Amino acid sequence: MGSILDVDALTKQVVDLIGERFKLYYVGLFLTDPAGEWAVLRAGTGEAGQAMLARGHRVQLGQGMVGWSITRGQARVALQAEADAVRVVTPELPGDPVGGGVAAAVARAGAGALTVQSAEREAFDSDAVAVLQTMPTRWRWRWTMPGCLKRAGKRSSRRTERMVR
Repeated sequence: MGSILDVDALTKQVVDLIGERFKLYYVGLFLTDPAGEWAVLRAGTGEAGQAMLARGHRVQLGQGMVGWSITRGQARVALQAEADAVRVVTPELPGDPVGGGVAAAVARAGAGALTVQSAEREAFDSDAVAVLQTMPTRWRWRWTMPGCLKRAGKRSSRRTERMVR
């Protein structure tokens, strides 16, 4: 059961696999905070992802490709990432390392977003976006489940204590 609750390690493995399978140079998973104001980076690939996680990277909902996608529940694909009108540049990901990269943020309203970047112009066709768009919803559940299980366990313990008294 401990491995099931190690959501951080599992999420890291999933973003790494997505990056490998789709041949992406960056994948990041953002989930909304409990207040519904921020999209918080929960996993990211490569040195850029690790650096952003270390500094607690987050994006205000409605801002940037990630925030835009979450508030609208829609994918946003930029054929030239650097030219996207709402893109927020982070120091770790200033732009495509090979020039003219493609970026996408795919989201479900209120859940979170998967942000992906590729050097391939045709990386995000409608099929790829559809597959990637299911990820934030699936991972939102996995991120909240350990906390739910812990709270349920505490409630059960308190009930048991009351019954024993």
